[in-house]
Formats: sequence, C-alpha cells, structure tokens
Amino acid sequence: MVTATLLDTSPYIDLPYHLIGWLGWFGLAAVLFWGLRKKIQIISSKKFWTVFLVILAFSLLLPLFFGIKLPWQSSLPLPNITREASSPVIMIFSAIPWMLAAGILGFWPAVAIGFATGLVTALWNTHNLFTPLETASLALLISYAFRQNYRSRIFQWLRRPLGAAVAVAFVAVPVYLLTTFFGTNGSLAARLDYAFTQSWMLMLVNAIQIIFAGFVLDLALVTKSKYWIKQKSFVPSPYETGLQEKVFYIALPIIFVLLLTLAIADWIVAGKAAEKMLESRLKSTAEIAAENIPSLIDTGQGLLLDMVDSHIPMDLPETAHAFLKEKMRSIPFFTQFYLFDLTGAPLTGYPVTDINQYVLTPEEIAGVQLALNGVLIQSYVIAPVEGDNSAQVAYIAAIPDEYGLAKGVISARTNLGVNLFSQPALLALQEIHNAGGEGVILDGQNRILYDSNPSLILTTYQGRVPENSEYFEDTSGTGTRRMVYASISEAKDWKILLSLPASTTQDLSLQIAIPLLAISILISIGAF
Repeated sequence: MVTATLLDTSPYIDLPYHLIGWLGWFGLAAVLFWGLRKKIQIISSKKFWTVFLVILAFSLLLPLFFGIKLPWQSSLPLPNITREASSPVIMIFSAIPWMLAAGILGFWPAVAIGFATGLVTALWNTHNLFTPLETASLALLISYAFRQNYRSRIFQWLRRPLGAAVAVAFVAVPVYLLTTFFGTNGSLAARLDYAFTQSWMLMLVNAIQIIFAGFVLDLALVTKSKYWIKQKSFVPSPYETGLQEKVFYIALPIIFVLLLTLAIADWIVAGKAAEKMLESRLKSTAEIAAENIPSLIDTGQGLLLDMVDSHIPMDLPETAHAFLKEKMRSIPFFTQFYLFDLTGAPLTGYPVTDINQYVLTPEEIAGVQLALNGVLIQSYVIAPVEGDNSAQVAYIAAIPDEYGLAKGVISARTNLGVNLFSQPALLALQEIHNAGGEGVILDGQNRILYDSNPSLILTTYQGRVPENSEYFEDTSGTGTRRMVYASISEAKDWKILLSLPASTTQDLSLQIAIPLLAISILISIGAF
C-alpha cells in the first residue's frame, strides 16, 4: 500500500523504559563517536556548507514522503506496552541524502545527516529513540565503504553505492539486534526473545531503503561525478598481505556469521521446545478443570430431583424447614434451599427463611413460574454472594402431586467456589494463578463465572475466545504477551481459559538455550 506522507500521523518517540536501555543508547553513541573520532575535519568552504545544507534539507523531507506500507502487520507489540503493534513504513527515498553525503562530503557530514534522517524517522515512523543512532551508524559504515582504498575486486565493488548498500544491509544485522534488545521493555529473556524473533521486520525495511538508494545512485552514475570521492592511490587489501592474514580475514567473518546464525537458531529451537512444554502444561491443567465443571450441573439436577422424589413435606413450614435442614447436612452440595407453594408464594427455606434475605434473581423468578407450569428441572447461573470470586448456580425443580401437577417448587443454590465437585477445577486454576498466570471459567455467553477479581463475575470476557479448544497467543489488557489454552465443551456451554505470561516461555527458553550456546561458543573459540 502506497503512502504519500507520514505527516498525517502523530509524532512521538518512546524513550527507553529502564536504565539498561539508556546505557545501551549512550553505549552505541560512544561507539559511533569512537569510529568517527579521527574523521572529523571542519571545512570552512562556502561550497561545502551550501551542499551540506541542501542535502540536510532533503534528509528532513524525504523520510516523510513517498512510502510503502508492508502488507502484513507486526504480530507482537513491545512487551508490557498497552499499545497496538505497527510495522514501520518503507520510505523509499529516505536513505539517498546520507548516502550522497557519504560519497560527496565525508564521514562526519554523512553521520550528521544520517542522524537527522533517523530523528525524523523516529518521530513519524518507528517511534524508537535508537533509530537516529542506527541510521547514523549505517552512514558511518557506508562512508568507510566508499572511502577505503583497497585494490582487490571485492573492495572495488564496495566503493560502488549498490555494492556498499548490500554489504552494509548484512553487516548491520548485529546493530539492529542490539538496539532491539536495549530498546525493549522486560526481563533479559523477554529482550532476547523480542530481538531474535521480532527485529527482522525493521531489518527488512532498512535493507530495502538502503539497497534502493544504492541502486538509484548507481543508476545516476554518481561515481562519475566530479564531486564524488576519488581515490588517488590504492593499497593491497588486508587478506593480500600474507597467507595467515588471508585465512584470518576470510575465516573471521565466516565464524561470526555461523555463531550469529547458531545463536538465533538455538533461541528459536529452544523457544519452540519451551512453547510445547508450556502448551502441554496448560492443556493438561485445562482438561482437568473442564472434566469437573459439566458434572456440577448434572449432579446438582440429579440430587435435587432425588429430593423431590423423597416427598418434601409442604403442609407445615416448620416440617419443611426441618426437612431442608436435614438434607443440607446429608448432601454437602447445596448452600441454600427455598420452597414455594403452588401459587409461587414463598414458604420457607434453609438456612435463610426470609425470602427478602434469599433475594430471588429475575432468572429464578421466571424459573419458579416455569416450574409451576410443568417444567421439571432447570438451572441458571446467577450473581455471586457479595465478596465471592465465583458465580452461583441456581437449580429449580417442580414438586408434583399424585397427579403429576406441580404443588410447589424448590429452589437450590450452590457456589462454584465452595462446591466439592468444582474444587479440582478451582485448584487447577489456582495452580496457574500461583505460577503468575490467569484462569477463568466462562459460560456459553462468555460471561465470567470464576475469576480472582470478584468485580468481573458475570461480566463479558474481553479477551479472545475461540470456537473450539486450542492453544494461541494473546495480549492482556496491560500489554503483556500471554500464552492461552482454551478448553471448550462440546455443547460450548462451558469454557475454561488458562494463560501464562510469555515471559514464562522466554525464561524457559533461556534456560534451554544458554548451555548449548555457551558450549558452541567455547568450541568455536578453541577451534579458532
């Protein structure tokens, strides 16, 4: 998708979230100045400053116009940041000014113009404080490529804009890994995970911009221009000075690339293994919970029908009260009973005898009328007792006379939080909660029946709820990535959702990856 300008977006820059981010920023700036330390030469020529200011003006404008949005979105936001992820836009002409400056003006003008380009890009595109340093670093590398005077063919190719652009696009990979690591919020494992798995979008965007700029400059034959840097003499390249040096300069990049590839592959493999372990844990826990919830409804209905069959005395409230009291003690399932006569008027209950204290919900009021009209058994999910973190289940059954007509109605309630049949499910959810995760029980309408936060009971669940049981990745309301397993009943009337923060996977990945990576590095160093 073509974007004419970025000026219709709000400019802002995300500052580093922790001290380590600032240390990384100033550390990269120090490395940049160290690489530039012997190349700073102030030129007082009016012509030089005129060209510099013209290129600087274009460097502030071109990053804002003529862009291409990638057809896909970045899948993950920054850890613990409550903002949707967005992919950077390819501003196809943005790298041309500082590449021109590298070939015409010299090292420090290219770095300064690169920093200015990066600052504009950071404000309207990437919103990352490291972007100016990244672009300035690329400008410094391009300047070294243009201005080296080695005579071998590969270095001749590097003096061409396209050749230098392709080489720098690959050499800059560690730079982006480091800046993503320092610019990410979270633990060490979260930073490594985001750097190794989510920085490739940024690398791709910048590689396209640099290579396109190199192609345009090559096409314009800028190397033939009288303003372009010309080398008056050439020296042997480093690997031409001797056999040992040749082996060293060929082997060193190869070993570095192999180690970097090994580190990334090691992390990806460790991440996949950790994710499988986490999925297995969530799935087994969710299935334990899901097995017990449906039986709660069936058991409650069966027990209430058994009570009806045992001929509940309806003649005297005192006799009925004693009957209910005995059943409450003998059947440790229900928490409340209440009886209604054939007109629907309240008769008595246990442990609460006053209907005003029992407080019928609209569902129960309707259920009593349905029972009097012949509906044998019903069940409803109702609001919890104040302060509880789980909903109640209300059962309503008709009490028939000898002719099968309803002569009364019994209402029974049970609390998910204290019912013995729901305890295995709640213990499974508590296990996940103790591990730093979350667990909820939902009904068929995605209402929350159990949650550690009582204020959320019977509210609609705001996260993603799949149609069938599956494992997926989601983002919480606080911006935290989390791994979720949803167990959905066949009738879709009960749903168990368990989640653990992605940091759990990342920490496990780190534990798996570091020993293998350390061994590989030691072997490589020893062999070298």
